[in-house]
Amino acid sequence: MISGRSPFTLLGTGALAAAPANESLLAATVLAWMVVPAAGLYYTGREVAAAPRVYSAGAALSVLGAAAYVAGLALVGVGQTAGIVAAVVQY
Repeated sequence: MISGRSPFTLLGTGALAAAPANESLLAATVLAWMVVPAAGLYYTGREVAAAPRVYSAGAALSVLGAAAYVAGLALVGVGQTAGIVAAVVQY
C-alpha cells in the first residue's frame, strides 16, 4: 500500500511547494491516502481465513471516511458561498 500511495504523496508535495499551494491537489492527495488502503484491506479480507471481517470492515470504514471527507468539503463550500452571497446582497 505504501508504494500505491507514493505517487499521491509526491503529488501532494508538489502541491504544497506551489505558490500558492494548490488546494485541489492537496485534497486529492488526502482522499487518495484514505481510499488506496481500502482496496488493500478489501483484498486482504477476501483472501485471509483469520478475521476477514476486520479487514472488510476496515475497507468499508475507509471508503465511508473518504465519502464523509468529500461531503464535508462540499458542505464547507456551500456554507462559505452562502455567506459570500449574503454579504454581496447586503452590500
